[in-house]
Formats: sequence, structure tokens, C-alpha cells
Amino acid sequence: MKCLICNTSDVEILYHGKIRNGAPGNMTTDDIDVFRCVSCACIWHKPVVESTSLYQSNDYRESMDERVKLEEFYHKHDIEIIDKLNYTGTKVFRGKQVLDIGCGGGGYADYLNGVAKRVVLIEPNENFANLLREKGYEVYSYAEEALKTYKSRFDIITSYDVIEHVDDPITFIRTVYDLLAQSGAAYIGTPTEYPVLRGLMGKKFDSFVFSVQHPFVFSRSSLEIMASTAGFLKYEVLFYQRFGLGNLIAWLQSGQPCGDKHYDFITSTLDNAYKSEMAREETAEYMILKLNK
Repeated sequence: MKCLICNTSDVEILYHGKIRNGAPGNMTTDDIDVFRCVSCACIWHKPVVESTSLYQSNDYRESMDERVKLEEFYHKHDIEIIDKLNYTGTKVFRGKQVLDIGCGGGGYADYLNGVAKRVVLIEPNENFANLLREKGYEVYSYAEEALKTYKSRFDIITSYDVIEHVDDPITFIRTVYDLLAQSGAAYIGTPTEYPVLRGLMGKKFDSFVFSVQHPFVFSRSSLEIMASTAGFLKYEVLFYQRFGLGNLIAWLQSGQPCGDKHYDFITSTLDNAYKSEMAREETAEYMILKLNK
């Protein structure tokens, strides 16, 4: 077997067992082999489901215990918008042509729409896409479809929590390159392997972080290789710790995901220091691949 990112043959089985299938607590029936490339540290497993039908229908949202209703989407995901604006800053959007790939219900796009010259959306879920069109957005199912109209035209492209879902991530980044205008920038966000929790909790956490819907878990090296392969000359990988110290403690106490758990002894100073140190040490749970054309 060869690595799907760097094409080397130095591949090991990192994990063998049940993995998460959708929302926490739902597991695969069969054991799954999860592989790691020793060279670029990319982690992946073979496809378990057919991805096109999964994301175009409501199957994915339902597997995550969500319904395709805009108000419910906003209620659950609007809290993530602050993080997304932190990754980019706010100045980059004013007066620019912006593409958001994998927009879901479009809550993030609503915030950008007030300052950007134009916001175009990519969303494969047909119900969400139709609801967003009713709100006045231009929506495509896949980024490749937007190339017919917008090749080399977007100043800013954002895509968060999408690339780990796709079957061919290198082609995904090539499409981003083709859609970007000269001097344009893209921000691609994806979870890490949660190295600290994996180290502390072992196989129990592995069965949560490796999931049917995420065939890939990337590393800094694998993201950089994909960026270079896709044609980018300027790129960098930045680390962010979104969950606080309380989340780590709650995992160790309960063995289950508990979100941002709060404890009285965790001051904002302590929490910010924890997040900053996790990012500095590159042990954080989220990465941003910043691409400049």
C-alpha cells in the first residue's frame, strides 16, 4: 500500500477496530483498519460509505443527529463563527469576492455578506442549497461546478471541516487553486488527530476521533505536500486550540465528549495559556492551511 498523499510505501496500521459512525456513541459494525504514513504522518482509512449520496441527501446530517432546518443549524453552529473570523481576521473580506466551500446552512456566510462584494456558496446538501438560494445566495453543489463561471476570480476562499470528508483532497486543493484570483488567499480548516487526548486515552479515544465520515486526518507535513502538489508556492500551517482545558479534564473524567466544560478553578488566564501553549507546541486540535496564490 502507498500513501495517498505523498505516494511513499512506508505505511503502518495505526488502529484496528470499531470507529465512530456519525454522532458520538454510534459505531461501525465491522472493524476498520486505520493507516498512517510514516513519512508524511497522514492518517486515513478506506471509504466505508459512498460520499456523493451521503452529502447530497440528508443522510449525513441525520447521522450527526441534525435536521436540515436553517434555524436549528444556526442554533448549533453560530457559536463557531467567532473561531472562523479569528482564523482570517475581518479585514480580508471587505469589498472582495468570497467563496465558502461546505457552507452548511450558511450562518457564516450571513456574517460575511454584509461586507463582501459577493459571497458564493458550495453546499452538496440539496435541501440546504435550495433554502440558501431562496435567501438570495448563488449556490453550487461542488466547487468544480463553480469553475465554469468563476475560474481565477475569487479573492478569498474559506473551507472549514470539509477537506477531511472528501475522497481526493489533492484534487480539492487544486480546484481551490484554480478558483483563486492572482494574489488571492484561501483558508482551509481541518481537525488534527488530537495528539494530547490520543496519548492520554489511547484506543478509547481513537474509536471516537477516527470516523466513517472523516476518511482523512491530516498532519502539517501532509497539508504542505498537498499545497505544493496543487501548485501553491506560498503556504503555511497554523494551529488553533478551540476547546479549553475543561474539555480535556472532562474527557479524562467521563471518557466521553462533553464540549467546553467549565470548572471554577479554570480562570480565563489559565484557559488562554493552555490554548496558546497547545497551539505553540502544535499539539492543538485544529489546523488552518493558509494558501496564497
